[in-house]
Amino acid sequence: MALSCPQARAEALSLEQVLAIGMPASVELEVSRRAVARDEALVNLAASARLPQLSAVGLASYTQVGTSVGLITNLPTLGDISLGLQQNGYAVLQNSFANAGLLFDLNLLPLRQSAELAASRAVLDGSRAQQREQQRQTRFELVSAYRQLQLHQALVPVWQEALKASSALERDAEAIERRGLAARIDVLRARALRAQDSQGLAQAEGELESSRQDLASLLALTCATTPAMAETVPADAQTVITAARYLDVASGKYVDHPAIMVGADGRIVAIADARTARWGADVKQIDLGQRTLLPGLIDQLTPQGQLPA
Repeated sequence: MALSCPQARAEALSLEQVLAIGMPASVELEVSRRAVARDEALVNLAASARLPQLSAVGLASYTQVGTSVGLITNLPTLGDISLGLQQNGYAVLQNSFANAGLLFDLNLLPLRQSAELAASRAVLDGSRAQQREQQRQTRFELVSAYRQLQLHQALVPVWQEALKASSALERDAEAIERRGLAARIDVLRARALRAQDSQGLAQAEGELESSRQDLASLLALTCATTPAMAETVPADAQTVITAARYLDVASGKYVDHPAIMVGADGRIVAIADARTARWGADVKQIDLGQRTLLPGLIDQLTPQGQLPA
């Protein structure tokens, strides 16, 4: 049975946040940390073998001898020897001994222990060096993955603008051809350019998704969360308009979660993803909820598809 995953939620992350999440989540780095902790324990164990040892020693003995031969009278106790006369002329001789003390053991020439301690310290130094190298490598992988995401996320709008321009060029070439002012080859070239830009946009979007998955794997994110580069609002943006979707006239498709950046003169300065864009408190936000944004003027040749409900 295939496992299903809910729709991925984009989480905008800065490079500092990526490092803060990715460094502790690295399995290789955790292995190196545990190796250092193990070798530190072995060094402490080897060092303890060279320390003097103080031991408590205790000795005890008890002896009892009995006889019924002859008649023995009571004798006084002599040291730890006791002689007693029992009934029917039975004599019992008891001897008890007990002693306790401390034993101080000091190895004046610990050659073997010193060699073991030196070897343990050498192993610990090697583990620490491996940990530092693993930290450097993990940081490099995280930074590289974030830069790749940053590059691919920046390339998608470039290809979108290129597709927008080539689509307009194709429409103009077709219009000129209908008037008999252009050759058929010009239309075909315009269509080929638009197809090339469309292919480039699809490839850029695929590379963007791949880079997101690579970074998500390094950060140990679930399939319900996909990382994205935190987009910054242009300095001249005064207002941000957010909505459920907007019509991209270049592709004729509706794009979800737009953030329309508007300057002081009322012109659009940038369009970003509202899920990844970040703006300050001085930028006014107008949230249109589940509404769909449409341009005020639309070329009649722009494919609009079906307006979402």
